[in-house]
Amino acid sequence: MYCEAYISSETLIVIHSAVLLIVVLINGVTDLLLNRLFNVVNYSAIILGLLLNCVWGIDALVLAALGLFIGFVLFFCVYLFAGIGGGDVKFMAAIGAIGIPRFHESVAGYPFILWACFYSLLAGGLIAIVAIISNGRLMKSLRNITRTVLSFMLPTFVTVPLKPEDSLVVPFGFGIALGTAWAWWLYAAGFLE
Repeated sequence: MYCEAYISSETLIVIHSAVLLIVVLINGVTDLLLNRLFNVVNYSAIILGLLLNCVWGIDALVLAALGLFIGFVLFFCVYLFAGIGGGDVKFMAAIGAIGIPRFHESVAGYPFILWACFYSLLAGGLIAIVAIISNGRLMKSLRNITRTVLSFMLPTFVTVPLKPEDSLVVPFGFGIALGTAWAWWLYAAGFLE
């Protein structure tokens, strides 16, 4: 670590964690209340995350860049096929760029982003299921899922395109915020390394 003479490791861990959790909080609240994730927050978080990982050294910076790339690519694929918003993709890229501090000598962006993606998809899926059930759209959603799966398995099966006005808007960014906070807590508590 390059600045250990000026700032203690414990202080850097607190700062690094605070940056991650503040970005998660801001995006989670804005998505829940306004159904929006703002580019200024996500782009600033990407830049700040990469700069923050420079403090930990070149290895952390490389892993943060890898975390940014993996977070972007994984959620871009979800964006293409599942209909999440572009803000969700940028949010996950920002999480990968920030990563986590070196709890228990684990590294920055790369391993953390995989867990953050997993828990974010889990939390977002649970939020979607609750929203579907609470809006009385369970059977309609199951029919749509069945049609989509059949169209991939049987190329001759004709699907009925979904109408945007029939779609249910789910605050997936809030799910990303919950999932990332969950993964951060598991790292901080020593359950993940």
